[in-house]
Amino acid sequence: MKELAVAEGKARYACYKTWFEQGEITDCDYPLYHITEEGVRDWDELVYVKGETLDEYLTRTGLSAMDSYRCSFYSVLTEDGWASRGEMGWFGISDDNMEEREWHDQLQMFLKNAPDEAMLLSVDCHT
Repeated sequence: MKELAVAEGKARYACYKTWFEQGEITDCDYPLYHITEEGVRDWDELVYVKGETLDEYLTRTGLSAMDSYRCSFYSVLTEDGWASRGEMGWFGISDDNMEEREWHDQLQMFLKNAPDEAMLLSVDCHT
């Protein structure tokens, strides 16, 4: 699964970088991408940072060799309580108060320290 995610990440990076360098979003019907001086944004998230290398992109997005697990969930709930990258608001807009890499590091540690018999459940809830 991780190999597939890394391959997809590399393809996304190449696409974002090309868009930024050309100054135009091509071959994409998704209306929320836009190019700024900082890079490429999806909605309000900076998905490509100007001048970012592939290795930097993979590290920032949790797809580097140091990431044992491919995970991109926004929050975790354990017996110790709720942990999240930020506060999720209306329509998926969040106030991410933690750098993306820092959150990925916390997720990696959470999964590494989970007992072998732990049952993990993923929930995607919309009201």
